[in-house]
Amino acid sequence: MEDEIEKLGALDCWTLVPRKQGKKVMGTKWVYKVKYRPETPSEIEKFKARLCIQGFGLEQWSDFGDVRAATVHPDTVKLFFYLIVALKLLWFSLDISSFFLYGEPAQVYYCKQPPGFVEKGREDDVWMCNKTIYGTPDAPLEAQKKLDAALNEAGYVPTKGDCRLFVKQGPNGTLGIIINHVDDCGGGFSNEAMKQELIAVIAKHFKFTSHDEPGSFTGMVVTRNLERGTLTLSQQHRVQKLVEELGLSDANPTKTPGAPQPPGGATEEERIPNKEYMSLVGKLIWLVSTRPDIAFAVNMRCRHMQKSHARDMLDVKRIARYLKGTPALGLQFKHAGGMAPLFGMSDASFADQPRSRSSGGYVVGFGTPPGDIRGVMIAKAFTQRLVALSTAESELISVAEVCKTVIWAREMLTELGFPQAEATPVYTDNMAVIQIVADPTLMLRSRHYRARSHFVRDLVLRRVVNLLHVESSENVADILTKALGANQHAYLRGLIMI
Repeated sequence: MEDEIEKLGALDCWTLVPRKQGKKVMGTKWVYKVKYRPETPSEIEKFKARLCIQGFGLEQWSDFGDVRAATVHPDTVKLFFYLIVALKLLWFSLDISSFFLYGEPAQVYYCKQPPGFVEKGREDDVWMCNKTIYGTPDAPLEAQKKLDAALNEAGYVPTKGDCRLFVKQGPNGTLGIIINHVDDCGGGFSNEAMKQELIAVIAKHFKFTSHDEPGSFTGMVVTRNLERGTLTLSQQHRVQKLVEELGLSDANPTKTPGAPQPPGGATEEERIPNKEYMSLVGKLIWLVSTRPDIAFAVNMRCRHMQKSHARDMLDVKRIARYLKGTPALGLQFKHAGGMAPLFGMSDASFADQPRSRSSGGYVVGFGTPPGDIRGVMIAKAFTQRLVALSTAESELISVAEVCKTVIWAREMLTELGFPQAEATPVYTDNMAVIQIVADPTLMLRSRHYRARSHFVRDLVLRRVVNLLHVESSENVADILTKALGANQHAYLRGLIMI
């Protein structure tokens, strides 16, 4: 706690002033945390004591204004790591110490002196916050503004596709990319000079710890093998923690994360709110970013977040037992002599959900599927919002969704200096969709969903995408739309994961 007070004083975060009548004075509270290393969950990294302001008594638009601060999207994180591998960029990461304390508040805040550190003789005086101490509503936004200014000073500009991914085009085709999530930054550079230039600029504004080797980022363990040209993202520590929380350390693992749902199921009257269930599913959602093999099973569980049944908890435990048997699995990105081509794959299961809705899923990645996938950037399982009237319509809805994501990916790559001259192949296992998109004379049969077919056809004519057929047994998106048998699940999982 003394170290925290010294840090606040060194950064000129407060000024002790007499209490002013009519001004809101917030309380203060010490928050304690034991931080463990993601690579070795049983090893303590450090003990933290943080002084927080109790800003919950303030009202937005009365005491403070807009406080929204952006965070990086998980899909952008995976795109960043693929670029690190494909372009053989130098890795650099930094963790800014006491990040929020660098922001300058847009309003004047007052708070009580922290417990245990009240100045004698001035017990009634209060702190006037010169910086955005933890708990002030605009702390994330104001600190982020200062970091953005530092990155702009170094020549890095945010991309339009994700404002937390920054890029700098250097001379002779050199490239620098920075990804930011709150106080964590990761960087990839074509040469050492670009890296040192950024470090010099950041050091003028912030104190930070840095690493030249991948360790962890946003809770994911990052393992890079320069000899093999691979980079792996995994969350084994979170899997172990979940298994222990559910008391399944001695349970037998399963070969698949989910079993086909029996007809019928629990009625609404049998379902009740369950905070424990919601918490467990939330942890599974976070795991999906590096474990697309459980995406469909987790998506099924998300449909009962507000009201769950005893069977739903059993299904959560089944997913945990599957993870227990495959704890070290993760996403792997492979070097292929440069940037591999972008691709998309989609699939749908017609009318398999309540009220005759269909399950959809798609994958966007790099490589030449199905045999040579160099990395999966996006894997999504979802319930289609419309009620499709045929298998072709449900498949077309999924194709349209993957095309929208492909457009985003192409624009991101163009901003990063990799324009997509060729149409991106988008694979589907439904020949009817390909024929509907290719032949306008079939519009009579599909006129009730003409907007989507016109959307996909327009992308094909403009050479943005190229719609191709793939066998169902080789369609990796199949793992996102249904509960597969053990052998087929393991085969498709092996195409996109380690």
